[in-house]
Amino acid sequence: MPETTAPVPTPETFSIKVLTRHSADCKHGGDSEYKKCNCRKTVYLYEHGKVRYISAKTRSWAKAEEFMRTLIDARDPVKKALRDIEDRERARAEADQAAHASKRKRFNAALDVWFDGLTKKSRSRTVQIASVVKKLKSWASEHGIEFLDQVQPEALYKWRGAWSVHAKNERDRMAPPTQNQYVSLMRRFFRWTVDADYLDKDPSRLMKRAKYDHEQTRPLTAQQFEQVLVATHKLDADRNQVLNVPEYGRDLRAIFLLQRWTGIRIIDALMLKRSAIKGGRMTLRTKKTKSWIKNRKLPQVVLDALTGIPLEQDHVRPAYYFWSRTCSDADNLSTIWAEHIRDLNAYLDLRDDEGEQMELRSHMLRDTFAVELLLSGMPIENVSKLLTHDDINTTQKHYAPWVKSREEKLAVELENALEGMGAEFAD
Repeated sequence: MPETTAPVPTPETFSIKVLTRHSADCKHGGDSEYKKCNCRKTVYLYEHGKVRYISAKTRSWAKAEEFMRTLIDARDPVKKALRDIEDRERARAEADQAAHASKRKRFNAALDVWFDGLTKKSRSRTVQIASVVKKLKSWASEHGIEFLDQVQPEALYKWRGAWSVHAKNERDRMAPPTQNQYVSLMRRFFRWTVDADYLDKDPSRLMKRAKYDHEQTRPLTAQQFEQVLVATHKLDADRNQVLNVPEYGRDLRAIFLLQRWTGIRIIDALMLKRSAIKGGRMTLRTKKTKSWIKNRKLPQVVLDALTGIPLEQDHVRPAYYFWSRTCSDADNLSTIWAEHIRDLNAYLDLRDDEGEQMELRSHMLRDTFAVELLLSGMPIENVSKLLTHDDINTTQKHYAPWVKSREEKLAVELENALEGMGAEFAD
């Protein structure tokens, strides 16, 4: 800009204003403070005894004034102090963010660390816990979750609500008892992530256990039981013989027949020693109540099923029918076989009295044994002893409806018998 247009410096230590740098053909070329022309704008700055012209990089007077205000603010000691504070806070936040990023734990890696660090006692449930780990990894992958801190409580809560016996997604298909086992294990994992300083808060805190009748009685009809036996054959027909998968269908058939005709719990069937069967009779001590079952006679169909299990099997301990060599703890047995029963359910279409599909569980065979005895007329006191219940109230609690059915059946039989003797009854 020509020196003739520059303002004369004053004795002040600081002075600043917007000026226009007119083009050669601008008719307002003689007025450097003219605002409305389209010529380039600049900022005159007098500071520390020196004059500077700083381009505003605009042809707008208003924008040039905004630029000038930034220069003024930059020299305001109060605003400069505030900016310094903001810069320090920003730097601290960026440092914290960088530290947090370096501390972030990948979801799958955290699961692996947790699983690998389980105690020996916890490892008695290894198969079940491994299943939980698998389900969590599958769910995280489906939802694009890479890091632990991406897991939101509402997401886990929504997933928990999708669990059902009839869920479309096989991963979410679970009976209420299984749901509660998975809730407990998942909450255990997420509490551990907080203790390990991977997370500040437990995202599983909204997950709730299912409310249900823990020992809901569901006996099988004769037709349903036959359907179960047929399904065991189908399971073995589809097994992968190339990988030498054991004949779990054959073994399940023997277990179910044993439960159906003796009423023992599945854990007692799985722990059954070959030496417990002598002369067609069974003697064992139950694991849960420590009660003895002595010389209980077994139907031939049960004996045949047990005899059909080879003595020498690579995956089973020699002294037992079903106890796996790889299973060191008896408590883990039922968990392992629960997986096989879940596999069998893919071949079943069991329906309850309302026509709703129901999942086969091993306890149904024990229920079938008890209910059939009650309906045949056996006193509930005797059924309670055969079930090795500690208290008859336990038996009455779960089998009272069938006691009533038996009484109604007896009432009808009495009425028919009396009519046969010539008695007449008012309608």
